[in-house]
Amino acid sequence: MQTFSKVGLALLLLIASNSAFAIHVSQKQVCQNTSVPSGWVIANKTWNRTTCGSPSTPQANVWVLDEYGDLPVGTTLTICAFSSSVPSGWVPTSFNSNPGVCGAQYGAPENPYNTVTIAYAICTNESNSLCYPSLSQFGVIAAVPTTVDVPYGQANASTNLGWFASTSKACVWVTTEGVGTQLWSCDGNAATQTWPYVSAGVSQTFILSPNSTSASPVLSSVVVTGVEGTAPKIHASPTVVTVRSGQTDGSTTVSYNLIGSDYSSMCIWASNNGQPAQLWACGSDFTFSQVWPYVPKGGTTKFWLNPSRTSSSQVLATITVTGK
Repeated sequence: MQTFSKVGLALLLLIASNSAFAIHVSQKQVCQNTSVPSGWVIANKTWNRTTCGSPSTPQANVWVLDEYGDLPVGTTLTICAFSSSVPSGWVPTSFNSNPGVCGAQYGAPENPYNTVTIAYAICTNESNSLCYPSLSQFGVIAAVPTTVDVPYGQANASTNLGWFASTSKACVWVTTEGVGTQLWSCDGNAATQTWPYVSAGVSQTFILSPNSTSASPVLSSVVVTGVEGTAPKIHASPTVVTVRSGQTDGSTTVSYNLIGSDYSSMCIWASNNGQPAQLWACGSDFTFSQVWPYVPKGGTTKFWLNPSRTSSSQVLATITVTGK
């Protein structure tokens, strides 16, 4: 299950907004161990045998710098980790190990991760027109996640959406396969909300528009698709129980496996000879096993998986054991 963070979604929106602008990052080269100018970060470390000491053996004698001071909010840069301080207003989004850059191509890096991707998340120079989109009608909408696991046996699951627009009003419309388009929210031009109606096998398009009477014009859109989770499995061994002479009941071992099913706990209900089902056992892990000693001679016990402790109505999987 993915946890939802408004900060993370806001950052995703900012990054997504870059698609509306052509971003050009200026670069220049300096010799290693040179003082890095203000507004620049080290993006790579490479070798040049004709300058910066002209070393004959490969080594990181030249630094490649990226200029970040005039880039818009939402821009991402991948730079050499731990070589430059993360600039004010920028946040690291991932650390990685790349053996072909930042000096690692000439020997083992000093740290296990030699690159970091940073994103410009907070405007630190509001007088700069690039801090905010300048288009008269600009918007971006994003969903986390866009592919939603719908637990087996459940009708719906949730995704989280966030959006912002340069217009004074912004509405979100939802187009559902086989249903049509309907207005969902006009909750301001910058908002985050949870959509709890993602169904397995169904795609829904969320459209951001400044219009509350139709889904036009389209400022931005995102598609969310529901995928049915793996069915939980129940087993019994044996499924045919030979009851000892003189006894009325025999035993079987009942187990379940929830791996891949989007469930992390489950209950087992049991019914002898068609009687009303009773809650028997509940497990709090992905696997569970327990002996049932009440398989009736000449009868049956039916077991089924149900996530509820209070109602037997939701049946995810069943198995029947016969006593003889």
